Amino acid sequence: MDYSIVDALAVGFEKIIIVIQENMLADLRKRYCEDLNLPIDFCIQPKELVYKNQKVSREKPWGTGHAVLAARQSISQPFCIINADDFYGRNSFQLAYDCLSIKRNCAIVFPLKSTLSENGYVNRAEIITEDGVLKSTIEREQIVLKGNQVFYASTSKETLHADTNVSMNMWGFTPDIFTYLAGELEVFLNHWEKNKEVEFQLPTAINAMIAKFSLEIAVIPSTESWCGLTYQEDMQNTKEKILLKNYPSPLWKK
Repeated sequence: MDYSIVDALAVGFEKIIIVIQENMLADLRKRYCEDLNLPIDFCIQPKELVYKNQKVSREKPWGTGHAVLAARQSISQPFCIINADDFYGRNSFQLAYDCLSIKRNCAIVFPLKSTLSENGYVNRAEIITEDGVLKSTIEREQIVLKGNQVFYASTSKETLHADTNVSMNMWGFTPDIFTYLAGELEVFLNHWEKNKEVEFQLPTAINAMIAKFSLEIAVIPSTESWCGLTYQEDMQNTKEKILLKNYPSPLWKK
């Protein structure tokens, strides 16, 4: 997350909002605000929601779509969304910033081959586009590289092209998205009432918004080397990739 903050501020983003659980607030506020004096605000993702005039709650988070909604009151300008535990690279942030500067929604995407793990299966959202605009995402599960082919699902017979664009949850939106998301949350809660295990995931909500409202989202491929920690064994490779970027050491000057 520190590298993402450095990169976002370097390309022109002026404010960072971290959506967290309440028990993380004290530690993160001390680190980023008191110790490092960074332009960071925090939003708590609540465990309680109001559904049919009653409060409902659950212990684990409601999902990524709900996490974005949790920051609604703190955002009035076009903004970029990322996962805190992924590394996207500075140019990815630049692509998002440039698109948001003209107030256009965007999905920053990566070639599937650069998002795989050598240590096991991954799940990825395949990006379907038309004339550079997002048409839908398709969740592909149990993706694994075997030889020169990329397989998914347990049958190991269905393949994906290694250059297929996938979403790693890096999105750029104007604040209008919150109105759409709030409506989709109501739809989600109707499903949740029948299946308490489902989550309000952002890609699912985006698919619905494209279908219902013709929401236009530009698809912008990044050539950066995405990396993340799907498995503990990914740690060394991820460290090596980040060190190649020549970030200053120490990263923050106190």
